Amino acid sequence: IVFGLEFMTSRIATYSFNKQGLMTELSSVGPPPTSGGEFLGEILHPKKKILYAGVLNRAEVSIYTYDPAGTLTFIRTVPNPGSDICWLKTNAAGTRLYTSESLSRTISVYDLSDSLNPVLLQHIAPANPAGPITNIALDPTEDFLYAICGPTLRILNVDGSGMLSETESPVVLTGVGTGMPLG
Repeated sequence: IVFGLEFMTSRIATYSFNKQGLMTELSSVGPPPTSGGEFLGEILHPKKKILYAGVLNRAEVSIYTYDPAGTLTFIRTVPNPGSDICWLKTNAAGTRLYTSESLSRTISVYDLSDSLNPVLLQHIAPANPAGPITNIALDPTEDFLYAICGPTLRILNVDGSGMLSETESPVVLTGVGTGMPLG
């Protein structure tokens, strides 16, 4: 099963591949009826059949489950204090969800102890962001979370409980000028 978020639409679809490599759509969903937004980012839980999706123009994360046939089922939304959730990342254990909110230039941390009911633990803004946050990633040790903020790379420390702090100076990305990397 492959999950596809159709950029700047109101649709996430699941697909299967046959032996010839042809793709067939299995299921699709739109944002929750009350949201009126569009999906922009999504991530699968690393250990459970759960998909988390950020809803653009809304301050919420949507939570879906899926079955072995790829059928997505809406469970609920949880609030997010930022604007325009774009990028989502979970730690390998599936105990933390990180979201970046591009317009508010913030990052949120959720506790996934109850994976269908994420609890907001932290909402922070990197110091003096040079632009919207357009990507986040954990390093392989999960000791650092990297965030692209305009033409800079921000390095945030991840403590033992998954909380973030910024102690390193931003790295200016060369070759982007006044541009803004997206990935």
